[in-house]
Amino acid sequence: VGGALPAVSQHLAKLKLAGLVRSRREGRRQVYYVDDPDIVTVVRVAVGQLTARSHQAPVPVRRLYEAGV
Repeated sequence: VGGALPAVSQHLAKLKLAGLVRSRREGRRQVYYVDDPDIVTVVRVAVGQLTARSHQAPVPVRRLYEAGV
């Protein structure tokens, strides 16, 4: 994911404590899985929206600024 290993490990540990992910060991690696079907749905919807938007014309920065974004 591009983050520092200690930070990512801490985030994953907290997600595991919250019951959002589970893990299993594969050799020296720890593999994490999303363990909440609602989170899987949210991620799929978000990826679908981002994919659809990537096929649209980009919004000029000036329009975003004028809209207060």
